[in-house]
Amino acid sequence: MSNAIDVVYLLVFIFALALVLTIVLLVLDQFATNPLVTSTFTSEQLQPIAYAQTALMYLDYLIVFVVALYFVAALVTAYYVKTHPVFYVAMLITQIIIIAISAFISNLWASIASNPVLLPITNSFVFLPLVLGYLPIITLILSSAIAVISYGNPSNPYEANQ
Repeated sequence: MSNAIDVVYLLVFIFALALVLTIVLLVLDQFATNPLVTSTFTSEQLQPIAYAQTALMYLDYLIVFVVALYFVAALVTAYYVKTHPVFYVAMLITQIIIIAISAFISNLWASIASNPVLLPITNSFVFLPLVLGYLPIITLILSSAIAVISYGNPSNPYEANQ
């Protein structure tokens, strides 16, 4: 069951990263384009804001790397964790609940990303909308792979005596 909780942590992390990244980029964009700010500061003084915006846009690419590494870590962990086949039914129920949570997060992101205020920021992302748009499918693939590896492991001590 710890792998199921880890999948929920991944879902929350992805959503939180997307939301925080969107808000920070919105604040930086509003600050950089505010007429009061642009008339007060020179372009050299506003240059760090442009650098920060560029640097934060690289976090969009980081999300793919984080999801890929999490896939590998979860599958390795699932291989080494000893499980009893009786708990497969509980894992299936948990998997359905987690997929429902991921669908909720995906729909929540779609409604946040379609907000007219946030739309210019969310349209500038490349991978974040893809990952959050296909989050239920990613969750289904990950949790199914975890289930297959956890409960179909040939070195499972519960199946060795048969």
